[in-house]
Amino acid sequence: MKTVTSGFTVNAAGTQITGVVVPAGAQSGPVLATTTTGTSLVGPVLFSRATSLAVGGYHTVAVRADGSLWAWGRNDAGQLGLGSTSDQTSPQRVGTATTWVSAAAGTSHTVAVRADGTLWAWGNNDAGQLGLGTTTSPTSPTQIGTATTWASAAAGGYHTLAVRADGTLWAWGNNDYGQLGQGTYDSQPSPTQVGAATSWVSAAAGNLHSLAVQADGTLWVWGDNYYGQLGLGSYAGGVTSPTQVGAATSWVSAAAGNLHTVATQADGSLWAWGNNYYGQLGLGTTTTQPGPTQVGTATSWASAAAGGYHTVAVRADGTLWAWGFNGFGQLGQGNYTRQTSPAQVGTGTSWASAAAGGYHAAGEQSCRAVWAWGENGSGQVGDGSTTQRPSPVRVYNPVSLLSFAPSSAAVGSTVAVTGTGLAGLTALSVNGVDALASVTGLTDTGFSFVVPAGAGATGTVTVTAGCGSASSAAFTVVPPPGLTALSPGAELPGLPVVLTGTGFTSTSTVSFGGVAATSVTYTSPTSLTAVVPATAPAGSSAVVVGTAGGSSASASSPAFTVLSVYDGGPLATCAPALPATATVADGAWHYLLSSTGQVVLAYNYTGASLGSFAADVLRADPASPVRQDGRGHPYLDRNWHLTASGGPFAGRTVQLRFYGLTSELARLQAADGTATLSNLKATQYSGASEDCTLGNDDFAGGEFRSLAAPASTPGNGVAWFMAQVSVADHFSEFYLTGSAAPLPVELLTFTAVAEGAGARLRWATASELSSARFEGERSPDGVAWERIGTVAAAGSSSTVRRYELLDARLPAGPAVLYYRLRQVDLDGTAHYSPLRAVQPTGAATSLSLFPNPAPGGAATLTGPPRRGGDGARCPGPGSSHGPGRCGGHGRAGPARRGSPRRVRGACRPPGPAPDGGISPPPN
Repeated sequence: MKTVTSGFTVNAAGTQITGVVVPAGAQSGPVLATTTTGTSLVGPVLFSRATSLAVGGYHTVAVRADGSLWAWGRNDAGQLGLGSTSDQTSPQRVGTATTWVSAAAGTSHTVAVRADGTLWAWGNNDAGQLGLGTTTSPTSPTQIGTATTWASAAAGGYHTLAVRADGTLWAWGNNDYGQLGQGTYDSQPSPTQVGAATSWVSAAAGNLHSLAVQADGTLWVWGDNYYGQLGLGSYAGGVTSPTQVGAATSWVSAAAGNLHTVATQADGSLWAWGNNYYGQLGLGTTTTQPGPTQVGTATSWASAAAGGYHTVAVRADGTLWAWGFNGFGQLGQGNYTRQTSPAQVGTGTSWASAAAGGYHAAGEQSCRAVWAWGENGSGQVGDGSTTQRPSPVRVYNPVSLLSFAPSSAAVGSTVAVTGTGLAGLTALSVNGVDALASVTGLTDTGFSFVVPAGAGATGTVTVTAGCGSASSAAFTVVPPPGLTALSPGAELPGLPVVLTGTGFTSTSTVSFGGVAATSVTYTSPTSLTAVVPATAPAGSSAVVVGTAGGSSASASSPAFTVLSVYDGGPLATCAPALPATATVADGAWHYLLSSTGQVVLAYNYTGASLGSFAADVLRADPASPVRQDGRGHPYLDRNWHLTASGGPFAGRTVQLRFYGLTSELARLQAADGTATLSNLKATQYSGASEDCTLGNDDFAGGEFRSLAAPASTPGNGVAWFMAQVSVADHFSEFYLTGSAAPLPVELLTFTAVAEGAGARLRWATASELSSARFEGERSPDGVAWERIGTVAAAGSSSTVRRYELLDARLPAGPAVLYYRLRQVDLDGTAHYSPLRAVQPTGAATSLSLFPNPAPGGAATLTGPPRRGGDGARCPGPGSSHGPGRCGGHGRAGPARRGSPRRVRGACRPPGPAPDGGISPPPN
């Protein structure tokens, strides 16, 4: 008897119990309920155990825990249900259904019940024993009628019995000996009710006789009685209607063999009667008995099964016993000696049920393992052979290992296992080393384990669970990962690093300074890409590659540094941040680091070396308001002054990346709601007082460029962002803004060219806002300016506007004249364009300036002397460079004809004003 103490619910009235899960090994019999007031019988209905294992004349069928149905052995009549008539020496699945509950096997036919209460039959149907209303023999499961209330079935020689959920009993098939219980000898090809009783619990069918137990514990029999197999106390002719066996009301279950019967009572006693030529009654004799006779004195019998001329039975302690004819080894004793008294089969104590066929037997353990033994000429034992088996051989092992994740792992890794029948796990070996203690999450279908230290590189995983064991295919224990290289060797948090080494897997982990990488991408067993975590501590960092379990890791790490963005120097002060650092012209990105190892900026260029780069940085005081220009455009709390020892790089472009803190960006965005990462712009200022202090920029003589500076940040909590720009010709001062506010005038083009005895100025605007007029101005030296004319502006416009102005009266003497536009707003505010230089028709040529721009504030002007000999002013950037501004002041002293002149100041290459237009400088 099995006990259930939890998992069920009792209703408030105490009249109903629901949710009881039938425990493994439970047998048919009474159900007892124990409360605080005592123990009582739950009834009068008895519990009937579904028969998951059935043995026929020469075939075997079994229902597995997953509801699938399997069959093997003789198949001459299609009794295996496989759609063919070929014998099978090993279990074969019957269809794909997973709702089978129980099965019964006759001499050459099979019946089975599904969870939905439908009943199915197949195989020999010569006598109508399939209940299909015909004598056609199907080789695949065929439903009997449409009823959905079938509870159990029993298959005899050529007839079938079945009990419905309402307690009614039905019979069909051959009835030559009245075995259908109809009171006649007429065979029935369809289910026919036996009497009117509605209290039938179970039924059993022999070769020519039948028996059944009612809910009140009474036992009833009918059919042939030539050998006293009905147990009515005589060998008189059979009976055609159910007849009670004695007066006992404690019968629990009964089984019918070829010519004998066995049955158990509620007290655990076992009784037998009928033919005993081979000792199949287990009474120690070969004397036939016409009435129930107790088998020994044991009171621990749980169930019994009767075969052709042998009997098998299970005791409550899980032991298995057999007796009777043993000519084919069907007693499982390892010999062929007949036994007239119960003899234990092996020493196992986990048997749950047994079934007996013509000359073979089978048993199921509590773990659902199936064993069989005896005659095997048709493969009915199921071990893949046709060799007789006098001892039990396992034909179904419910314990299996189906998969590992990962399929190979390092010591210390956690591996997830899937399988079947694993709930009773008692042993686990991984490549020869015990790992049971590491098991977690154990269920019947899986668990996890940790690869133990000392496990061999190759081998198998072996498990023992309950009464079964299983071994896997080869399992590989991989060596700990090895890390040989990191590229780059230093990186900011949030950015990827490529790791090269050995033993990497798709579940490898990476940490920087003990902090797990933001993400890890597996490329190959020798390559990973990991993102430096935002919280990794800055500075020298140990990089470790681990296994999925985390306890097996690379022993050492190549040198690696977690970088951080520069946040040093005094606030609100333009101070050195980047010492002179040699650069590499290889077309790759390189960080430029402060003396403390923090990232100031990065560069990328090709061509001739530009020498060493140096930079000053100003970080505004975050306690002060965000800086703004004259029109209220907010600027980032950081700007840079960058120089190259190689001087200007005319005709070339250098890519730069400026790095700032996200806290600085947040302040800018709070001040300017339109500022986003994607619309940032870098303003480049070149001119007098060129450093990183915005307040001293020379708007009148300096040059301003607006450069697209799209920015990005990797997110995931990093504290920095990066803005990338392309810088032409020279470095100088840079600062970032995101303002999208419209400018007074967005100047597209501005040219000045000689035309006859004069000069013509042409310009175009992309847009204008409150613009009143343009005033053209001319200068012989870039210092003294004279208005030459005025052109009315468009006011406000969002379309391209084109203008021109002719300077028809050029002054005599100057070899070069300079022109600029003075744009005046409606409110009187004025803004200046870049300078343009014009050489009047007939003037001397071949003026040259070196170097240009002049990084040190001095340049040499070579060419014809100016009339008056009072010096030369460096020209603006010239029309060949597009819009720009020439910065610097001063005059050259007298010079001899043809000799070089020294010019103080610096000529700057062209570029648009901030934000692409004409604008005042920032404060």
